[in-house]
Amino acid sequence: MAKEDELLGVLKKVVAPAVAVDKGTLFVVTANATDVHLHFGGAYSGCPGVPVLERSLLEPLMKSIVPNAKLRVTSGLPLPVGAKLVEPEG
Repeated sequence: MAKEDELLGVLKKVVAPAVAVDKGTLFVVTANATDVHLHFGGAYSGCPGVPVLERSLLEPLMKSIVPNAKLRVTSGLPLPVGAKLVEPEG
């Protein structure tokens, strides 16, 4: 459970604020030791920059916290079932 809390903390402190600056939103669909599914909305819905964000920021962050988890990143509508908005912290 500590790893999931650490992951959510990083998403709130680092990723969500960076996305919010560009009028995007970040949702967590799944976050555990084996599966991390993040979903982007707002200005990031279908944005061609999402794969760059995934490779340059999300993958390194996830590997440092939950190295065995499979990262899945989606965007757009509809929101995946169970998606929870990550509010930027700070």
